[in-house]
Amino acid sequence: MSNSNLIVNEIEPLLKRVTIFLSDGDFEKADEYCEKVLDKDPENAQAYLGKLMAELRVNNVEDLKDQSESFEDNKHYKKIMAYGDDELKNKLAGYVENVNKTIGEANKAKEIAKQKKLEKRANNLKKTKKAAKIAGLSIAGIIASIVVAVILVIALVLAGIFVAYPMINYAQGNYAPYINMYGITEFEIPDNVSMIKDGAFKDCDSLERVTIPDSVTSIGHLAFEDCTSLTSIEIPDSVTSIGWYAFYNCTSLTSIEIPDSVTSIGNSAFSDCSRLTSITIPDSVTSIGKSAFRDCTSLTSIKYRGTQSQWNAISKGSGWDYNTGYYTIIYNYTGE
Repeated sequence: MSNSNLIVNEIEPLLKRVTIFLSDGDFEKADEYCEKVLDKDPENAQAYLGKLMAELRVNNVEDLKDQSESFEDNKHYKKIMAYGDDELKNKLAGYVENVNKTIGEANKAKEIAKQKKLEKRANNLKKTKKAAKIAGLSIAGIIASIVVAVILVIALVLAGIFVAYPMINYAQGNYAPYINMYGITEFEIPDNVSMIKDGAFKDCDSLERVTIPDSVTSIGHLAFEDCTSLTSIEIPDSVTSIGWYAFYNCTSLTSIEIPDSVTSIGNSAFSDCSRLTSITIPDSVTSIGKSAFRDCTSLTSIKYRGTQSQWNAISKGSGWDYNTGYYTIIYNYTGE
């Protein structure tokens, strides 16, 4: 038997061990065995692929296409492109292209959202100036009017009249306020509500706490978008779905526990929750949408109530954890 054949026979079982370690999530062992392969064959592309996967903490090579950051500058990737065969190089280059495309689309969407927000503020300012001009109010007159309005609101609240109380469609059991609850810090949704509609609390930037009854089964798209003061929300076990951008840019949220009844988490559901450090996810979840936790830059832990194999089986959209903090996944989590 030639020396090259002998090396191949020695390397093959080591690479199989690497595959098993990666599948089990034992990334340190996988990296260790890749080094053993490279000691025998310093130009082994499969070993560099194993090291790349271990570094990026992915279990299957296909998961590389869903990475939240490009790895084309990674030293192990460059070694693969130098020593790999055409099939492997084309596959990896395709994954990099997919990642870069996803990142570009996500950045574009974010810029569009920011632009819309700026336009909205500009329009609101324009309307305010126009209203003041029509009314012939001076700056002093505007200030005086605001003071009178504040006094009136305080008087009405003390009298038990909630002037900013949102409209509720009791006939359908859907919660859908169409006016901003200025100055309201806490709100309790009535027990007969079954659905929080799209944009229900959008831009309620003074809202700190919301109580959701167990009659609610779904949280709509944009339901709590830009509730930047929201620090606490308890999602009841009755909820089965969380819509797109449901908690987008809730920058004061530090932790969230998703109940066992939820099966899907929508696109960008918790995106830009920059202070979010901990997420608890049940094993009932079968899909996590694109950019679901994008830009959760303080994230340190995902507490998953299922096994690692169940976690790997969840359908995860591209960029679901893009630009998060360096987090760890705790499997079989049983804590409260």
